[in-house]
Order: sequence, then C-alpha cells, then structure tokens
Amino acid sequence: MDDKKGKGALSRRGFIAGATAIGAGMALAGCSGSADAEPNASGSDSAMDAAAAAAGAASCCTGCSALCAFRACLRTAENGDAGIGRFLGSAAHPESVGSLCAYGYASAEMLVSEASASGAEGEAGRGGAPLRRRDDGSFEETTWDDALARIGEALAAAKGQGRSVAVLVDECDPNGRYLYGLADALGSQRVYSYASDGGSDARCGELQAIGASRTVPDVEQARLVVVVGASSGRMTPGHAARLTAARERGAVVVLVDAMVPFGMPAVDAWVPVLPGTEAALLLAGAAALVREGLEAEGASACVEGLDAWRESLASCTPAWAARKTGASEADVEAFLARLCAAAPACAIDASCPGSLRFGNAAETARVVCALNALLGAYNVAGGTFVVPETSWDAAARHYATGSAEDEDRAADGGFVPRADGGAPLARVEAGSLFDLVEGIEAGEIGALVTGAPEVLAWACDAERAQRMLPSLDVSVSICAGQGQYARLCDFVLPRCSSFEEPGLPHVAYAQKPAVCRSAALIAPADDVRPLRDVCCGIAEAAGVESSFAQEIDARAEAFLADAGLSSEALGDSGSVQVASLGVSYGDAPLFATGSGKVELRSAACADAGALEVCGFADAANAAPENGVFRLLVAALPITSAARASSEAVRAFVGKERLDRMLINAESARVLGIAEDDEVVVSSSSGSQTWRARLVGHIHPGAVFLPLAAVEQDDGLSPLLLVEPHATAGFGTPDLSQATVTVRKVGA
Repeated sequence: MDDKKGKGALSRRGFIAGATAIGAGMALAGCSGSADAEPNASGSDSAMDAAAAAAGAASCCTGCSALCAFRACLRTAENGDAGIGRFLGSAAHPESVGSLCAYGYASAEMLVSEASASGAEGEAGRGGAPLRRRDDGSFEETTWDDALARIGEALAAAKGQGRSVAVLVDECDPNGRYLYGLADALGSQRVYSYASDGGSDARCGELQAIGASRTVPDVEQARLVVVVGASSGRMTPGHAARLTAARERGAVVVLVDAMVPFGMPAVDAWVPVLPGTEAALLLAGAAALVREGLEAEGASACVEGLDAWRESLASCTPAWAARKTGASEADVEAFLARLCAAAPACAIDASCPGSLRFGNAAETARVVCALNALLGAYNVAGGTFVVPETSWDAAARHYATGSAEDEDRAADGGFVPRADGGAPLARVEAGSLFDLVEGIEAGEIGALVTGAPEVLAWACDAERAQRMLPSLDVSVSICAGQGQYARLCDFVLPRCSSFEEPGLPHVAYAQKPAVCRSAALIAPADDVRPLRDVCCGIAEAAGVESSFAQEIDARAEAFLADAGLSSEALGDSGSVQVASLGVSYGDAPLFATGSGKVELRSAACADAGALEVCGFADAANAAPENGVFRLLVAALPITSAARASSEAVRAFVGKERLDRMLINAESARVLGIAEDDEVVVSSSSGSQTWRARLVGHIHPGAVFLPLAAVEQDDGLSPLLLVEPHATAGFGTPDLSQATVTVRKVGA
C-alpha cells in the first residue's frame, strides 16, 4: 500500500483520529438548520490562525460544481500521529472566500463514518476487498483479479448479444472523465448523469438568447439585486457573502422564489411565486419598463426581435403576473416599482448552482436575457457582464470535450436525453437518468458500470432498482461508500475517496473562472483503488483499448499548460483563478448568436416546438387550489444525492427535522394538518408518506420535499412523484410539472 501514498499523505489512522475531532457540530457548521429561523450565510474562517492554514494540505471539495478550495489543517494527536483538525475554506477561491458550506464541512466526517461502517459478511462496508453478489443476494469477498475477469467476460458477452453497455457518471466528480474514457473504449454512447435532469434547460435557453457567452451579475455595484430560483440550487459561501455585502453597501436584495432556501442570507423582500412562474414576474417587470418609458436607449440596436417582444408584453400587467405566479398584486407592484427605480443598475442573479431547475426554466433564462437588454444592463455598473470567450475558454472546452470523436458523439444525438420528445436545442454532456432506467427495463441495456450508484435515486426507487438491476448481464458499482443502490449491484469495487486519490484538474465557472484540483490527503484504505486504475482494469479485462487514461492525463497536462498553470501550482493552493472577467464597464457586449444580438425571437426555437418569442409557457403552470400543490424538490445544503450520509448527518437532519415535507402553515391549517402529522403526498406517478413541518417561508400553493435528506432504507425520493417529460423544443427532462395532493393520514 505504500506505493499508493501521495506526497505528504497522512496515515489513514491519523486522519480518522484528527477528523473525528471535527465532530458533528463543526462538520455541520454554517448550515441554517432551523427552517423557522431567519436563514444565515455560512460563518467565515478568515480569523483562523494563518500559520495553521499554511501548515495544511490544499485541496478542493467535490460536492458540487463550485469546487470550493480548502486547506486541511494538520495537528498532532496525543499518540504522535498527524491528523486533520479542521477544514479551512480558501479565501482566494471565488466561491469559498474563507468558508465552506455545510456539506463541505461535513464531508470529512462522512468519510470517517464510512470507514467505520460494518464490513461483516453480507454487508458492503467501506474499503476492504471487492465484493461479488452470490445467487442468494448476499456478498462474498473476492480478489481484484477475479472481479475484473468476471466483469470483463460479462461486458464482452453483453456486447456480443447486441445489448449496450451503459456508464453512469457523477458530474461533480473530476475523475469522472475516466468513466467517459471507459465508455469510449467499450464503444458505448450510453453515458448518463443527473446533470441533464436538472439545470440544463436554463443553460440551453441562455444559449438560444445570447449564444455561448457567459454572463456574470455585477452584484457588487447593483442598486437592486433580484435573486431568481435559488431554492433549487446550493447557495455557496461566496454567493451568500456577495449578497450580504451588497445589502451592507445599500443595495436592495429581492428574492423571487417559491420558498426562502436554506443558507439564504437576509434579504429586503421576498416575492413568493409558484415554482416555474418566475418568468411571469420578470415579464411584468419588462412591461412596466416599457409603460414607464424606461426602456434603455439603444436597446433596439442590440436586440433581435424587440418589436415583436414589446407587443407580447402588452398583456403582462401586474394583475396578470399575480394570477400566474400566485403572488399578491401588492407584492408584484412593489417589485415593479423597485425595478423601475433602480434601472439600469439591476443585477438579475440566477447564478446559484443548479438554479432554475423547474418549469419554464429555458424560457425564464431567455426572459432574463431579454430583460437585461431592455434595462440596458449589459456591461454597465450594477448590471450583468457578458464575458467574452478567450483562448483560455477554448482550451477549457477542448479539455472538457476531448477528441473529435467525442464532439461527433454529442452532435449525432448520443448525449441528447429523451429522444422520444426530440431535442434539437438540447446541449448536455450526458443522457437522462430516466432514459437509463427505461433502457434497462426495455432490455436495450445489458450492462451498467457506475461511479455513483446512489444518483439512481433521481429516477428510480430502491424497490424498482431491485427488480431492474438483476435483468442486466452485469452491474458494477465503483464507489467510496457502499449505499443501498451499490448493494443492489453484482459487483462492488472499493474506490478511493476524494481524500485518497488525486483528482484531474476541473474548471469551476462560478463568479470568476478557476481551475481546481483535489489532492490525495490521506493514504488509501486497504485494497481500494483509484477510479483511474479501476476503469483501466475493466477495459483490459473486457479486451478493449485501455490506454485512454494516459490520453486523458496528457490532455489534462496540456490544458494546464494552455492555461499557463502547472500541477505544482494547483497542489500548493487547491485552486487558481485563471482569468479576469475580460470585460470592463461600458464595453459593447459581444453576443455569440447568428445576429450578434440578443435574440428574443428565434426561428430555431419555433421550428423545435418552443416559443418563437421568449415568454411564459402558460399551459403547465395553472395555480393550484383545493388541496393541490406545486411540488418543489431540491437537495438540502448538507447532503448530496450521490453520497451516503454519515451518522452525524443523519442525527443532525433528524434533530433539526430537515427530512420533513415543508408546507405553508396557513395551507396546513385549512387541511387540518398539524406539526409532525403524517401526510400522504400523491401525484399521477404514485404516493409517498412524509411528516409535515409547518413554516411561513414557502408559497401557500407549494410544498417542498428534500432530495437525499438521508439515505433512506425504502429509497424514498420525491422525484419519483414526477412523471418526467421532455421540455417542448429543448428535450431536456422537466422535473417540475408535478402537482400533488396532500392529505393527513387517516383523513
């Protein structure tokens, strides 16, 4: 095992001894646990001893796409072993800014919990030898050579029978590129990820409106900051800090959302809207600017289709917006007044990772672009920067897409989800999980290799998975912790955690672009292997090309060279900001569209079946009534769909009652529902039983269910209440078009 130890790696015993000192309380610091209390931003570690930070090992958190950098501070235990006393967020990273979110702080404790998990016969514990499922469903230990040989034989057999090999990737895992490489080696285009099942619509909509350009809201200089769709994403410490600083500077911060999300700092006003109706409020804002004669001078020069859009705004009155959003007309009018008073220094902030996952996401993104143009907010102080593409962006894109063959695969539809709905506008890296499940059940897929089995909870409950996975010729889980979905696979291969293997460099496009790299902080557990080695071993055993890892490594080094970076620099800091925004106040915005303008009217959208003129897709957003609610689903800031929760996380979630259905207190009173009552939540896709939590910070017409609050024995996932379908014109799965009924058990 010594040859696996990275430079400066701690012993595993030392790590656990030190990390245990984190404890549940410190691990979960920064989480706004009480939903009834005013949400707060994560606390800052900036006052920590600089010498302690300098002595630590640099890395980055792989819990979400922000990739916050941190230092694992070292300490000496009583027995002389080195250990980790605390994680310190990197002040230089644009999203950690000296802190980590609750999930980041808890990640070390999760590993400790996994390390001490039972490894008794019949149980899949952390680390140890590979496991092979017996005919009776129990596991037995086997050797790596035996496991790989059996897996290779089964994969070859599946291909020989004309059944596809599918690969399931966690998009937040920097080393997931090795799984993409394995798919290529196996000749498979069936690569899947939860990333295409949430958040991709908004990216596709922005692409249609302004092209490939990236936008960054100028929160630091804005007079008005409008935060849109934050409840469906994860609030990073940097995001929360920017909003707090804006308020302290005198800006007005308004939240437009169905609920006040966990981790949200204090705001000046909250406009509660039904999930998926944000676009209606923003359209009313645009109409108010036109009525008040506040349309920016020169807007016509940078907008394609402005005349047609103005005409469509005639009906977007405050009363109309109130009907569509479920907000009060007074709240709508107050918002419009603030917007008109602050123009053009209005920053429309939809930058929370994973925001706008719900209905109308693509159209909402198009409307945000249109409203920015009408405000004259592009590249002005307090507005929104249009970040031009640089040579560095080109290098990053090549690193992400890889070879021409990869690009061809995306172009010919291999990565486009939900083919039944057509997807001419979709631009995603992987297919939908719902397509994966349907492909297995239809017998089209004969084998599954996954580095993140728990993300199946997005599209499949444990009972369905238990029926589905045995139909495969072989199913292989490669993961650091063995949760319930891993235990349903034929083989469980113990992979190094993100603390035990170095990660490939990864690009974090948040407020400012940065290149991040996770480090091997501790020695690997016995008999676990890096994902790179496991993928190469499977390829070799299957009799296919196994040199893809070397090609990926070479591509990574070439990317670092193109970006003017080195592995050494990343190893010293965990992340490096690689470029400024590349734009200054007053610069003419550069839109990467065919017209070079913001395109509010799109023939491509019309041809695909989306709205020709950006607007509000009304049909699926009728206001619920009579005990029917719009369903709001999001991950808690302390958990991840891809990772099993630790005992400390479970305890904290239970204590703070974070595993409850949130319902507006007045709506609950009408239905006779009291605190902690058992309620049945039903949709056209099924029913689930939850306990109720009554709060004031959710729209009366919506209920919230936490995704992956804990790893539940019954595989309960609120997304199973949603019948996914392709968004019109875009083809990405719409996870928000669910209405649910709620009733008290026994009522």
